Amino acid sequence: MPYVNIKITKEGASSDQKAELIAGVTELLMKRLLAALLILPLAGCVVVPVGSGKAGGDTALVCHKGRKTMELPRSAVQGHLNHGDRLGPC
Repeated sequence: MPYVNIKITKEGASSDQKAELIAGVTELLMKRLLAALLILPLAGCVVVPVGSGKAGGDTALVCHKGRKTMELPRSAVQGHLNHGDRLGPC
C-alpha cells in the first residue's frame, strides 16, 4: 500500500486547504492504483476457457499454487485468487 506523508507549515495553508490537498492526492493515488491493477494484468493476458467441463456449468481454469491447472465453478474462483492462485492454465 502506498504511503504519502504531506507536511505543510502552519502559515502555508488553512485547515480547509490541507483537507482539499489530502483529498486530491488520495484521489490521484487511487486512480493510478486502479489503472495499474487494470493494465498490468493485461501484459500476461491468458485466454481463460469458460464452458461446461468436468465441473459443469459456468467454469474457469485456475493455476493452483503455480503447479496444478484446475477447472472450477465460477463461484469458487475468487477464493482461489484471494490466496494467490491465478486465472488460466499453469
